[in-house]
Amino acid sequence: MKLYKLTERNMTTYNGRTRWTIGVRSKGKTGNRGLCSSSCYHAYASPEHAVIFNEIHGQYRNPKLFEAEGNVKWDDKMKVGCRSLVLLRELPIPTIPTVVRVACALLYSLPLIRNRVWGDWAIGWLYHQMPKPLRGLSREGLNHSACDIEYVEYSARVLANALNVEFRHDGLSTIDATVEDLSLDNIAARSIQGSIESYVEKRLNPPDLPTIVGYARCLCDLPRDE
Repeated sequence: MKLYKLTERNMTTYNGRTRWTIGVRSKGKTGNRGLCSSSCYHAYASPEHAVIFNEIHGQYRNPKLFEAEGNVKWDDKMKVGCRSLVLLRELPIPTIPTVVRVACALLYSLPLIRNRVWGDWAIGWLYHQMPKPLRGLSREGLNHSACDIEYVEYSARVLANALNVEFRHDGLSTIDATVEDLSLDNIAARSIQGSIESYVEKRLNPPDLPTIVGYARCLCDLPRDE
């Protein structure tokens, strides 16, 4: 199966303990401990998954992205795990601006949030209808434009609060505890994670992330990353 793998600039992962070479298949893993264990190598279903979730997974500061091949053993709809993996070729890393990441997080969460006031606000933000700040979360002097970074920041905080009110997961609890210390990209990734976990709990298929990223670019008046 075609997959995507992030590494450090020196083509290592796992804190430097695993070194990768293009065309050389990794040593096969054993055991059945699942994702986030020594039983598998992690990879992603798309470059978009790799870039967005790098914020909360590998957290590589200046990564390389590779097309890879492997048989998926575990899949949590964010990352996948394979017993063995081979890198095929290096790829350019897609640029996904912060405003697009926040828009993606809003789009993922909209079907899950039952609070109509918040839902109307989020729709207004996504479709540039200049929504008013929500009660208790207002920010003075903001230019209500989806591409204004202060309003993007405000929107990410609103999103984090709305998701924590609606449901709690490990990643979202971190948002609640340290929201002021996290980057907006990190908040967006954790928000998407929480939404995907909720889709899975409800036995629903999460929206396709590359499709959502493309749609978010259009909503934010940004070109698709070729």
